[in-house]
Amino acid sequence: MQKVTCIVLFISIFQIRLNAQIKPVEGKTLNYRIIGFSTPEEPRTIDYTFEIAAGNFYIVDSFSKNIIRTTHTKTNKLIEEVPRFGSEYTWRVIYSFKKSNKTISALFHFKTGSVPEIDTNQVRLKITKTAENYKDAFIFLDDNKILYDINGNPVWYLPKLEGHMVTPRNMKISRQGTITFVSDPPYEINYEGDVLWKPPAAATVSGDNSEHFHHQFTRLADGNYMVLGEDSVIYNAEQHVANNNNIQQLKNEKTAVGGSGKKIQFGTLIEYDANGKVLWYWKSSDYFTKTHPDYLVPPTDGSDLDVHQNSFHFDEKNKNIYISFKNINRILKVKYPEGIVINDYGGITKQGTPEKTINLFCGQHSLKQTHEGYLMFFNNNYCQPGSLPEVVMLEEPKTDKDTLKLIWEYTCSSIYQSSYGFPSGGNVIELTDHSIFVSTAAPDSRVFIVNRDKEILWSALPQRWNPQENRWTPIPEYRASIIQNKEALERLIWHGETIDSNNASVVHENSVNGNKNAGSGGQ
Repeated sequence: MQKVTCIVLFISIFQIRLNAQIKPVEGKTLNYRIIGFSTPEEPRTIDYTFEIAAGNFYIVDSFSKNIIRTTHTKTNKLIEEVPRFGSEYTWRVIYSFKKSNKTISALFHFKTGSVPEIDTNQVRLKITKTAENYKDAFIFLDDNKILYDINGNPVWYLPKLEGHMVTPRNMKISRQGTITFVSDPPYEINYEGDVLWKPPAAATVSGDNSEHFHHQFTRLADGNYMVLGEDSVIYNAEQHVANNNNIQQLKNEKTAVGGSGKKIQFGTLIEYDANGKVLWYWKSSDYFTKTHPDYLVPPTDGSDLDVHQNSFHFDEKNKNIYISFKNINRILKVKYPEGIVINDYGGITKQGTPEKTINLFCGQHSLKQTHEGYLMFFNNNYCQPGSLPEVVMLEEPKTDKDTLKLIWEYTCSSIYQSSYGFPSGGNVIELTDHSIFVSTAAPDSRVFIVNRDKEILWSALPQRWNPQENRWTPIPEYRASIIQNKEALERLIWHGETIDSNNASVVHENSVNGNKNAGSGGQ
């Protein structure tokens, strides 16, 4: 009896392992149209034929009459695109052996789901210039919660996470083949939308009931995570006046503000390991309150001060972190892990005061570093209302006597006129051919690729249909990002795995073809 039980247990475990190799999982509803199919490997097989039919079939004759894709591969894995969301599909695999022998699998079934954002009659990415060199690229739009192919077709959507919809910011593919974005908390998910990582609920850095995560969340090359948080300081007028040499000036400011109790909003940068342990953190309040004590005095207009820490770039090779502060037009260079500020770029703009120091940038977003080591960011140019934003590259000072040097800039155009300019959002990503992927955020949220010769190589507009106005209107995206090639997409689909065989993953010609030299989109 014991022997029989062991045999039954072995068969059950073997069957579970076989079923685990069959993807998509039987009966599953998918949040994507570009699908990783897999079937148990059979060593004697010389050809795997994947057949996909549109519809839900359990009779082979009906299935055979509705086949829409037939693809031959040398391995047991395939990436294939199906035509529609909100549809049912049936598939099977034919194993071909020598001497024309064949084995045919059972019929398997799945559905593609649907959300309002994938309805291109309501929400769309309108292509205004088609791409010639980026035919394998895909575009994440965070407000849409959609991944589009380079032709503007939705191919993936963000499903509910932990039972509810979230609003993503800074949504992008990681170097590990996952998707990361900021909500509160920030999330790392896989292609299916399964939550792989999020930070612990306990706020050990801010001292508040939450870390108040915002703006940017990035997985590092070593697998750790970095994310921006908030850190508030309450202004104590009496103590601050007593500790400052310019007592009369601060007394005047104290009178104008109306006393203590105003909140000063600074920021944190936190590094976590895979287990959610805080490995390192940095607080901007520690630096600014010592080097710029005037920041501890709230604006004279009575509002709360917010330095608005909105992006960072970790130069992991040289162990430097660059942190951008929008509202004070400032970029700090911080030595890691010491936390010492080794350079301080930009003009001081005291929020709430009429004067503004116009430097090489103002209201900037999405700080990065190019392959040459230049600082690059989206310059919102907000100190000059109505001005157009720019993509800017700056060379850092080589000596103590040098200053930031403008190396390259590109002025972004806009199809929507606004007296308010581009006050918020926008980002830049350098591609592997050294062209720049740009998102301009509000008011038009145009996304485009521009080369170093300032030629537009591809462009598009995120839009939503407005039935009251009977026209398409812009969607105010915060950031967009790019997956540059099919290898990066494969890594995402196969959960970070790479396939060695040249024939392991075959993608339908209407979905992913073209440029094989580009890499995945980074920060």
